[in-house]
Amino acid sequence: MNFKTYISFLFFTVLFVSCERDIEFKGEITNPLVVVNSFITPDSVVSANISLSRFFLKDSTEFRSVNNAEVSLWVNGLLKEKLALSKNGNYKGSYKPLTTDQIKLTVDVPQMPQVSATVLFPEKPLVLNIDTQRVVTKSQNHMGGYPYGIVGIRRNYTTNYKLLINDKVNEQNYYRFILDCVAYTGSWNYNTHKIDTVPCQTRFDFNVNFTDVVFGNIKDPLADSGTSPVGSLLTNSINVYNIFSDDIFNGKIYTLKFSTNEIIDQYFNIESLKYHTENILSLRIYISLQGISKDYYLYLKTRAASSASNFFSEPVKVHSNINGGIGILGSYTSSNVVELEIN
Repeated sequence: MNFKTYISFLFFTVLFVSCERDIEFKGEITNPLVVVNSFITPDSVVSANISLSRFFLKDSTEFRSVNNAEVSLWVNGLLKEKLALSKNGNYKGSYKPLTTDQIKLTVDVPQMPQVSATVLFPEKPLVLNIDTQRVVTKSQNHMGGYPYGIVGIRRNYTTNYKLLINDKVNEQNYYRFILDCVAYTGSWNYNTHKIDTVPCQTRFDFNVNFTDVVFGNIKDPLADSGTSPVGSLLTNSINVYNIFSDDIFNGKIYTLKFSTNEIIDQYFNIESLKYHTENILSLRIYISLQGISKDYYLYLKTRAASSASNFFSEPVKVHSNINGGIGILGSYTSSNVVELEIN
């Protein structure tokens, strides 16, 4: 620990110790509200989770699921169906919306006021092209255990991507970037050979870097580094949901830039592999761009901000579009999935 870090640690320790005292709560204890969470997309059935909010001073941290609600789906002003309860407050219908539909949900919980929300679908994003460039950033000998010595080469790769987006003119659009990855691994152990697939985020040697200005990933030096909700693929990022608007490129073709880093061991021969497991043979990367509704965008943006660990920041209220309750009814459309294989 250097001197500057030590002084900061001492300051905050004294601050917290000196300020610790019991404060009597003199506010009003609020009654629970109906919470609705639903994210819908065309050609998929509509589902929703219904629960009750909890007062922040309550002992229990569990949210109560509502299993006796009447959840109605309205399409273009007409009642389409009532969603059926599956379990734990989850309700599911059978209708698959069209992109032109106006969707409304009404929720009736006994002895509580009706809550509702309405949403339209954003236009499907248009991805024109994706270019990739892969470079070796580091190369070194890979050592095996005694008596094998040098058994291969360990290489650090960086793959740079350019995703071309055709944004619609004269309208505000909101996007969410989606990246998933599967690693194909080979195991050679005592003359047995096996191929497996594992999610890339389970490996410490694969990560994604979002350097494009639209992501706005400016680090807060007082905040914990943390990880994103999707795991180690997206680490140390302020914009943990990878959302952005078209504010800086409205109506234009925009090149979205990002990169991935991989560490891959390449062995000289089969004998070198016999005492190693889960050697990466190839990576398969899936890239998609979602068009998301404004309410969905504001919900994700405020949710990420509300969980920031900077204790000097003002509290952030998570965005809600549920009339009479809280929660979110969000909608999204997805571009075609781009599949890339890195051998």
